[in-house]
Amino acid sequence: MHRPFLSNHGQVEWWDRPNLIQYYCEFNLDAYQDNLFDSHGVHFPDTVKKSVVKRRAEFLAGRYCSLKALAMVGEFPEFIPVGKQREPLWPETTLGAISHTTACATTIVTKDPDVKGLGIDIENLVNTDTMEKICSHIMPKEAGTILEQEGLTQEEVFTLVFSVKESFFKAAYPQVKRYFDFDAVEILSFDQDKKEITFRVEEDLCPAIQPGLIVKGYYHQFSEEKWATLVTI
Repeated sequence: MHRPFLSNHGQVEWWDRPNLIQYYCEFNLDAYQDNLFDSHGVHFPDTVKKSVVKRRAEFLAGRYCSLKALAMVGEFPEFIPVGKQREPLWPETTLGAISHTTACATTIVTKDPDVKGLGIDIENLVNTDTMEKICSHIMPKEAGTILEQEGLTQEEVFTLVFSVKESFFKAAYPQVKRYFDFDAVEILSFDQDKKEITFRVEEDLCPAIQPGLIVKGYYHQFSEEKWATLVTI
């Protein structure tokens, strides 16, 4: 039986945070067609039309989740504009973040005025070869012992370190308004009971995000080899 482009989509509650609304979907790259943008009510930017099929499919799935999540907080934009650095531009008084990986996408949004930054990231489990090749770039300041967490493999810990730094970037970007590298934060500890990762800002990113600031991220395993992280500021 032919699997449709979108499946298993709807609201998910991974974080026990009622002030955050998250929508998730799975997508079938083999079923992608350009006309699906129209049929799903998603704006098809010219810049995306020029991209490869994989990028078009990811964009469609991510923006579909975004429109669904926004509707759940009473926002009904015709589309979500794309900023100069390809970041989504959310409606006023709303913060959001989008992530996608192989065959799945998600968006999380909030209208909570106490949340100044919001980031989410989903990742496939990083394999051992890739971990060894990029570890020094992703973890330039962390001691190798941070990978030794009881109940998690080194590959799982590394995936979560990479992911939570990506989530922090998304959460911080609206205030920082520039790119920064993985050494801007240092992972300090994991709390597996709370599914919590504590890290410290190591770089002067903006007036509100200074060196020494302690931030907590959270993680969730949503399938056998897929993980998610969340950061709020």
